[in-house]
Amino acid sequence: MMLPYPVPLDAVHSSLVALALEIGGPKAIDRMMTAPADDIQRVEAAAGVPLDSLLAVWQRRVTASRPRHEVFGASFGVLWMTTLLFLIARRRPSCA
Repeated sequence: MMLPYPVPLDAVHSSLVALALEIGGPKAIDRMMTAPADDIQRVEAAAGVPLDSLLAVWQRRVTASRPRHEVFGASFGVLWMTTLLFLIARRRPSCA
């Protein structure tokens, strides 16, 4: 049984091709079209670097693009907990 990929393969493929064209410069599309019909060879030709180097650059970009909520998330958590503690402290018992 195979587990599904978290990101559709079409999106990964399109992203890698776009990165290869960006890294390859102005003549990347020409090199891609003159390369053999194999997808890997075409991407390598367009980028001008081996596939493993292209994947390393792609992985760094994907990792760097994830949202970071370190300061805001911690501040929000402290504010939320302070508000809850304040509301609990102000609560008066209803039985008198």
